[in-house]
Amino acid sequence: MFALLFESNFKLLEIVDVELSGLNKDSLNTVIFTGQIFINNILKRSDIIKKINKNGSLSIFRLSNPSQYSLLYNGRIKNNYNSYIFDDQYLTFGTCKNEGILLPNNTCECKNYFKGINCEEIVCLNSGIPTLNERCICPPGFISTHCEPLTLTQPTEYSFDFNEKSFIYVINLRDSMTEDVQNVIINTNNNLLNIISTFKNFILTTYVSNNDFNFNFIKTNTFTNVNEFITALETVTFIYGDLEQPTLPAIYNTLSTQKSMKGRSNMFVYCDSVSSMSTGYNITQIATNSFEKNITLSTINWGIKIYFSITSSNLYQINKSADGFLVYERLAKASLGQFFDFDSSKNNVGLFITEIIPFLLPMDIVDYGTEISQSTFTLTLNTSDVSVNIIIIGDGQILNHKPKVSLLSISIYTINNTDFNSINFQCNGVINYYIFAKTKNIIVPGFTVIEEGNYPEVDIYSYNLINQFPMKAVMYGYNIATSKMTIQSNSQNGKLIDLGTSISRNNQQQGMFNFIFNIPINNCLVGNNIINIQYKDSISNSVYTRKFLTLCQIGYDLSKNPIICQNGGNLTSEGSKCLCTSDYKGNFCEIPLCYNGGSVNRYPIGTNNQCICINGFYGKHCEKSNCQNQQESKFDISHKTFSIVMANISSQAYLVPSITNAIEKYINLSSKINPNFVNYFTLTTYSNISDIVTKNSKTYVNTLQFTSSDEFIRNIKGNKFPFTSATSQNSLEGLINSLNLSITYNRKRIIFWFVDQNTIEDENNLLFETAQKIAISNEIPINIIYTQPFNLFTNISTSICQNDKNKYDSKLSQLAYTTGGVILDLCIFQDLNNIQNLFTTFEQISYRVENIFQTTLQQCNNNQITKASFSSNDKKFVLINSNSNNSLTLSVTDTNSIQQNIGNSISNTPNIFLYDISSLQKNNDYIFGVSSKNQDLCIFTIMEESDIVPFIAFTKLASIDYNDTILNFGNPYHPVIHLSTAFQNQPIIELSDVSKISTDVYDNIGTLRSSSCSYDYFFNSQYSCKVTNSPFYLTATIKVNISSTETFIAQRSILSYCQGPSIGECLNGGIINNGTCICPYNYYGKYCEKLLCYNGGTSIQNQCQCPTNYFGKFCQYIGCDSIDYKTLSDVNKFSYNTIIFVVENTFDSINMNNDLTKNIETFINTISQYNGGKEFVLITVDDINNKNIIVTPNPSQFIDIFNKTLSTPSSSSTGQHVTTFTGIDAAIQYALYKPTIIYVFTNNGASDKNNIFKISSKIGNSYLQINYIYVPKTNTPSPSFPTSTNFMYSQLISYGTGGRYIAINYGNDLSSLITNYLPSTVQEDAIVEDKYISDSSQFPTKIFFPVENQTDWFTISILGKNVNNQNTLKIFNGNGQLVLPEQYEALVYTSGYVVIKIQKIAFTQNYYGQWKVEAQTSSGSLRIQVRITSKIFVKVGFSETETNDFVNRLPGISSTSSTKNYITANLPYNIFMNMNVFLESGRIYSTIMDKETTTDISMFNFNLRNPDTCSFQYISPQITIPNMGLPNIIMIQINGQDQYSQSIQRLFFYIPTPINCINGVLNNNGFCNCNSLDFTGLDCGTIVCKNGGTSDGSICYCPPGYWGNLCEKKLSSISLTTTTIGPTVTQTTSSFKTKKYFGLFFCDKSSDGINTIENQINIINAFYNLEGNVLTSLLIESEGQDSFSNNYTIVQPNNNNLFDVEIQNVRQQKVAGGDITFLSLVHNNQGNINLSNTNIYTKSPGNIFFINSFIYGTSDTLSTLNNIKQSQNNGLKFLAIVFDQKYKKKGIELTGDETSVYLYQNGTSQTNDIVTWILQKLSLP
Repeated sequence: MFALLFESNFKLLEIVDVELSGLNKDSLNTVIFTGQIFINNILKRSDIIKKINKNGSLSIFRLSNPSQYSLLYNGRIKNNYNSYIFDDQYLTFGTCKNEGILLPNNTCECKNYFKGINCEEIVCLNSGIPTLNERCICPPGFISTHCEPLTLTQPTEYSFDFNEKSFIYVINLRDSMTEDVQNVIINTNNNLLNIISTFKNFILTTYVSNNDFNFNFIKTNTFTNVNEFITALETVTFIYGDLEQPTLPAIYNTLSTQKSMKGRSNMFVYCDSVSSMSTGYNITQIATNSFEKNITLSTINWGIKIYFSITSSNLYQINKSADGFLVYERLAKASLGQFFDFDSSKNNVGLFITEIIPFLLPMDIVDYGTEISQSTFTLTLNTSDVSVNIIIIGDGQILNHKPKVSLLSISIYTINNTDFNSINFQCNGVINYYIFAKTKNIIVPGFTVIEEGNYPEVDIYSYNLINQFPMKAVMYGYNIATSKMTIQSNSQNGKLIDLGTSISRNNQQQGMFNFIFNIPINNCLVGNNIINIQYKDSISNSVYTRKFLTLCQIGYDLSKNPIICQNGGNLTSEGSKCLCTSDYKGNFCEIPLCYNGGSVNRYPIGTNNQCICINGFYGKHCEKSNCQNQQESKFDISHKTFSIVMANISSQAYLVPSITNAIEKYINLSSKINPNFVNYFTLTTYSNISDIVTKNSKTYVNTLQFTSSDEFIRNIKGNKFPFTSATSQNSLEGLINSLNLSITYNRKRIIFWFVDQNTIEDENNLLFETAQKIAISNEIPINIIYTQPFNLFTNISTSICQNDKNKYDSKLSQLAYTTGGVILDLCIFQDLNNIQNLFTTFEQISYRVENIFQTTLQQCNNNQITKASFSSNDKKFVLINSNSNNSLTLSVTDTNSIQQNIGNSISNTPNIFLYDISSLQKNNDYIFGVSSKNQDLCIFTIMEESDIVPFIAFTKLASIDYNDTILNFGNPYHPVIHLSTAFQNQPIIELSDVSKISTDVYDNIGTLRSSSCSYDYFFNSQYSCKVTNSPFYLTATIKVNISSTETFIAQRSILSYCQGPSIGECLNGGIINNGTCICPYNYYGKYCEKLLCYNGGTSIQNQCQCPTNYFGKFCQYIGCDSIDYKTLSDVNKFSYNTIIFVVENTFDSINMNNDLTKNIETFINTISQYNGGKEFVLITVDDINNKNIIVTPNPSQFIDIFNKTLSTPSSSSTGQHVTTFTGIDAAIQYALYKPTIIYVFTNNGASDKNNIFKISSKIGNSYLQINYIYVPKTNTPSPSFPTSTNFMYSQLISYGTGGRYIAINYGNDLSSLITNYLPSTVQEDAIVEDKYISDSSQFPTKIFFPVENQTDWFTISILGKNVNNQNTLKIFNGNGQLVLPEQYEALVYTSGYVVIKIQKIAFTQNYYGQWKVEAQTSSGSLRIQVRITSKIFVKVGFSETETNDFVNRLPGISSTSSTKNYITANLPYNIFMNMNVFLESGRIYSTIMDKETTTDISMFNFNLRNPDTCSFQYISPQITIPNMGLPNIIMIQINGQDQYSQSIQRLFFYIPTPINCINGVLNNNGFCNCNSLDFTGLDCGTIVCKNGGTSDGSICYCPPGYWGNLCEKKLSSISLTTTTIGPTVTQTTSSFKTKKYFGLFFCDKSSDGINTIENQINIINAFYNLEGNVLTSLLIESEGQDSFSNNYTIVQPNNNNLFDVEIQNVRQQKVAGGDITFLSLVHNNQGNINLSNTNIYTKSPGNIFFINSFIYGTSDTLSTLNNIKQSQNNGLKFLAIVFDQKYKKKGIELTGDETSVYLYQNGTSQTNDIVTWILQKLSLP
């Protein structure tokens, strides 16, 4: 573009800086480039400007010769804190600034006083100015990190330094301002600044906007000398601009960005336009965030007076009735400045600068008056000033005096004190007057909260008041004897409020504000108020009067906050609380209910993952599940299969007639009762055929399947039954073959197994177990029929009837008993008719008969076997299978012990007893018993006919349908159940052990799973079987609500199988050794199947059930009561935040201080460049006392004051010890940003050494490190510390805080320390090794230390005589190789002290590992220390309990006895979780500073805590710390390994001093027990704020609407005495109580309006849902693709349903394709709505238009509105809410009045503020 503009004259453009500009942070829409343009010399400056098209998108705002622009250097802009802010604007998602915590949902949890998506915005209270380095520049009187209140704090010498001022210009660059600015430049340069030398800096803000080209240029620079300032003025250019200019944003930009701005300065604003962004809103509302409000507060807090020089131009009209013009006078008045309207007389701007401004430059206000209309009045001044200047604006004069200066309506008089008793004014019209005097004493008034009880006293809370917030006035005053204070509204009739007389704080003038006034103030007159102070100077005893401004704001009325119900909740009819849907709870329905074992997700992403679901469940509430790996499951039991397994040999041939007859009888009976139910048949034959000759045998198994019973029978009869001489048969093989058949109706089939000979597989346990497992998993009872073999040639010993093979405890019999089958023993009961009897008996129980209860009785004689009930009145049976023919008796009683009439067994089979108990009623409990002479075993089963069948299986995870239908021993699984029958209502299924007397009982309720799962119900508790290779029973209870009065209950006994390990197999990684399992750690048992449960855990279902706060498979993790998630961060870069210098300032220290002042700038610049922002503190000490010089985050200011202070000694003494510890004590109170590092520089010892004990108790609380640098008064070879305790105690306090103590000569040695090493100390985060040798002169001392992979750099510091000898000083790397000097940096290399820095970047290999350093002294002791900067930042804490995560920084220490401590440790979260870095062990020592030996206190291995609930992941066993005191120091050594198995080592030092409990008492273990829940923390000094209050310590700063020490009290709504309605009118109003309002809202659904439709709806919602006695009704209309009127249906108060309907109608209306007009809606309203009905529409209804587009037809629409107003209701108001500055003109056109337009500001506008504005407007007459 420049090439096109300048054509051949253009050579080169070099862009050196880029920044964004705009009206505020949310509208940075203008890109500003700074650069150098190279062109031919023939072009003049004016030619270049003319070449730029002022109406184009490119504009030049400043043009100068590069040599004049001193901020330009090396291709960049110097000190431009706005440069390249694009990185801040477009931060990478998921990164948190300012130590914000990145939560698991990739959102940032910000520290107090930070906000924004990425915590990028700094919150500064009390109009503090945020910087880019996390700090706030606070107004005078506030020194805290974010200008928040503090407890009583000593002031520094520069806390209230008003000697230096800023000279501030704010100038508009619209082209109409050319003449104004020329006058400004000429007269400022020539006549003003050349004769004034009191300014520290010069601030220039230039601004201009042009909405046609969408740029808003606002630029503020601070200059340190007048020449640069004048040059900047001379180089501005002028640009065509808008009618309205952003004057308010420009003023606020100046007040909120210039960190070098000085308090009590003056600002001069030059413009000839109305300001944009003026809302005309009531600035007294505390929740308001308008420019006017923020400017007002800034001027009061900083003491800035604003003077406006306003002119007018023929080029642009200026509307002097517009709020954008009237706001200038309001701001002048609010800041005690003045408003000068020179109209078109632009030449008077120059005279204003030369004649008027010199009288306005910073002076004190003695008195003032505004809008005085009395013709004459007399003033009496009660002040001892020698003279005053009185400025009168308006047609007025002081009688008998001549003005020193007159300009238009401005006159200035100088009045001597002899005339103070009677100053007579004469006025012709309205005047304002201001009375100035020179500053005599610095006094600063403010207000503090009234503390209650034992809460700490607040130094200052605010410079402003909040109505109903009880406060007391405080004051800083220098040389003040007495004073009294009053406050009065600046309105003419304001009531005077007496605040009493001053009292010294704590009777010692302690505190930044050293006086407090004795009368509290609870209520103030809302608006600007005048503070009047009359004080007596303590030196002259003269009385002086001064006035200051404060703002009384309306407290935020919380009762008007609408209750917003979340997640679909609805307000109750009275609107007092939320009614939640079934899936949510909480006051606002904010807490989701999580099902199926899910838990609430503290960090959801959106609304769809509010719950954390266990594996297998999903959905917003974990209500859904999907099954993976679904296997085919067969649940079809609509038919039954009948199976026969028999031998196909001659010995069983004789059984065929009996078997076939029995089958025919069974089929006949079954087909009659239940036709076609048994419709499938299988015949399995087995045989072991032996050749008579060869004696060789061969086994056969054959299975046939049939769908016809006749064919089935024919095949049985058709078997050949060959002869065999084999003595055993493969009967078990035949059974397994049948069980394994893949047939449709396999489950629950009927199987009869005929056995007459011994089995071949008799010794094969595996086959027995296989048959048992298959049968149980398919719910197939194995029914065995033992028979005598029929074979004349068979040896009788081969019969199954011999050798007890048919006994109940035989392997074959157990197959029947364990699978729920029966045994018919024809060896005993030889009548073959019993086969038919058995089949007939089974026919009774074949059709849909389910087991309610089943058990094996070891003795078939028990009066009370079980209690059972039935689900229906259908058939019911009891089946008892005994191995003897003895008769037995079944007994059934009800719960009243009444015997039930039970008949005899209906079975004719000798040892099988079947009782029909169908007469028993459903839903009644019955007790069952049996009596028999036989004491043998029997199987007892209770059954009922039912189609409700639960099928069981087992799964590892909810996401898997099932893993198996049986259990594996030693492995807990989740049971799953498929229910055969569907119910109308969802059933509840409870699964439990049959025996509930065990402590290891199982009882769990199933959860319905997804339809993708064949097993419908999942049981969250896992079950573990107990006995290997054996069956077990579970009981399922099914409950269904049939109706409100009837519940269906069914009980089922479910048989399953416990599969044991294979032979020689050990579980859980165990190893077999000589038949015995050797178990790994954490397991034991025969098969290593049992878990060891730690920390009091107990094994339930082979799972560890952990006590509270213990977690893990073995309860091995210690959990925490609650997680300290703010520690759970990735702090991989450590740095001290507060830098404090305590420096001796005597004649002895002149040489030392010369080095400090010479090098301090290098030190400060280095740490500021690489370590972010810091808080800087300087305290000086001498032989008399200490002086607190300065506390500031401003590096340049600190350097300036540092050099100024140390250039002049505060004491002329020499050789005297100084108040070192008093200085350290003073430093501790300024350790605001933690951690803190203190550098103590002295030449002499500590005269107050005994204060070490007092200081020691404070040090730990402050989280600081002290470094003691001793500089001898005279340089000596290898300087060392004197042995006096005056020096030793300073070393000791340093050593005990992990700091350094250094003896070094002044000059080059000290300079190298300051510039080379001290900057690194700010980042060194840990000590790796510390070794002291009392005499190292004979042999080199060798020290080994580990360096881990994450190390960035480390330093080796060596202290001793002549330690810089290169022959003896050697360093060896991690591979044992000698490190050459060129591979390291010798930061300090003196004869007595050496510091070597080794960086990772200098090594391509051998950096990690075990390093070694060798050193030797020429004589005496040697100390070697290794410090490190590593991403593995280890934190250590101390706790009284294992489960506390909010640990102390200090160990619990008692002065009288030993204490019990747990030591905790933390690794950065990401390193711990993802990098396999871990800590292993620790060791505690007692050490003495200069002693070689240490005393072991304890050694320990760390226990791991649950990382999900604990930020400190490691904890020691309980450690006993013995009673000890100084000079002993506690040293803790922590060891671990990094991801490459390199050792990690850290050392931590602690002074063994009991904690100083501020609001509590020290317990026996040395920890503070806080007196109340209102305090917490290490020393009970951290206050617990309520209701969102914030605190960095012991003081709460309350959010709007709350007050009290804890922010526990709410401000209530009261009637307002006065309030500002609109921009200028003051009147008495009520607080809208018992008043009706009607609003007709017009929504903008244009193509642009749709972007704000939810904002529009939110405002309507807030209007309709006001709290209190306000009644609002409304009608909502909308203009989009068509005109929508909601059928003109009025929504009356409390009709929420209709309100919701109208809102939804608006949402559903189609959007217009472009811009819209409201004319059609308004025109139709004229005929359909009669506003004259005031009962409905009130006397003052409102038409409220939302505008976010270029509305057309505004003139006709306004005309129609006026017709409606005149014809229907004169009180009708037209209001517009505009969502963008560019549409404001349309709002004015539509309403006809700028004051009826509200400009919605993104990021600042509060919905409640807008509604209040609407109500105020509707309240106007």
